[in-house]
Amino acid sequence: MNLSFINNNIFFLEDVVLTKENLFTTRKILIIWKHSEALNNDLLAFLKKILAAIHCDPEKDVWFFSVENDHRYSVSQIKNQLPSENAILFGFTPEQFGVRAQIKKYSLTTIGGVGYLFCDQLSDIEQHTPLKAALWEALKTIVR
Repeated sequence: MNLSFINNNIFFLEDVVLTKENLFTTRKILIIWKHSEALNNDLLAFLKKILAAIHCDPEKDVWFFSVENDHRYSVSQIKNQLPSENAILFGFTPEQFGVRAQIKKYSLTTIGGVGYLFCDQLSDIEQHTPLKAALWEALKTIVR
């Protein structure tokens, strides 16, 4: 019986909107959020504050991507197309990225050599202290 945690056959990384040209990073952290959740000035400031707390430079350490929330993507394609060490996904479920395993939100899970951290939408995290705390604890595992 062949049990696979990743469905590589039906998910495609297309329609990804690259919002940053610099593809040479130090830490190689990929941040993905739903295109429908526009990063207004408040959310962008919140995200930069989060990154600063874990000593990440948005110009050197992070790639930012906005993707359509009604599409499905593949973690294996992310690994192949974007050589990141960790991916933080805001507002997506593992199933939307072809992962068939049960993964708890805010739990860094390594698949194929890349750490994936599935989180609530950034706007929800910004508004709820327990979600901020969960994200902070999870991010500390990335920078260890």
